[in-house]
Amino acid sequence: MGTPASSLSLPPLQEHITATTAPEIQVNPPTPNEEAHPECLGVLVLWQAGSVWDTYPYHQHGIHEYPWEPIGFDGNEKWIRLRSRECVGVSLSSENFETSCQKCRTIPASAAFVKFQNRAMHAEEHTPYAYLSQRQLQAVLLSFVTKYKRLSLKVRAPLHAMLSYRTNHFSATKYGQGTQGFSTKDVGPSKNHHVPC
Repeated sequence: MGTPASSLSLPPLQEHITATTAPEIQVNPPTPNEEAHPECLGVLVLWQAGSVWDTYPYHQHGIHEYPWEPIGFDGNEKWIRLRSRECVGVSLSSENFETSCQKCRTIPASAAFVKFQNRAMHAEEHTPYAYLSQRQLQAVLLSFVTKYKRLSLKVRAPLHAMLSYRTNHFSATKYGQGTQGFSTKDVGPSKNHHVPC
């Protein structure tokens, strides 16, 4: 014979939920296996603006905080190695010769880097000097020197002509006043005049 429904003793609903709820587990990111995932070496980027020695604007890293930084050079003057400021330290995989993490691999396609490189290739006319590369600054300086020489010649030409006129006019006035009123006949002995011994 079953137990009457009135005699059943059920735990309170809140206590039942608390008792059956799984304990909270703190999930941490897995620790990379350094054997399966070698050290991240950054990402090797083909620098399309020219030689990395005079077209990469290194000084901008001292002015702005870009999400990457140059860490080395490989191959020739066209390649530069960059590392993300959020680099995780290990590469994606030891397979297929992977040498960079996901954060570093996204640098070349990022909007910030594309703009950075495009400005190094084709800077606008009124780009602040702080954003120009060494080669671009040299081009600006050469342009200024050329303009200065051209303007200097324009200024010096009439000035030189004026100084030449004043010099010639002064010489003619100075040495011409003492001879006015005299003719060549009054200068030197006459043919019919005998100088007494």
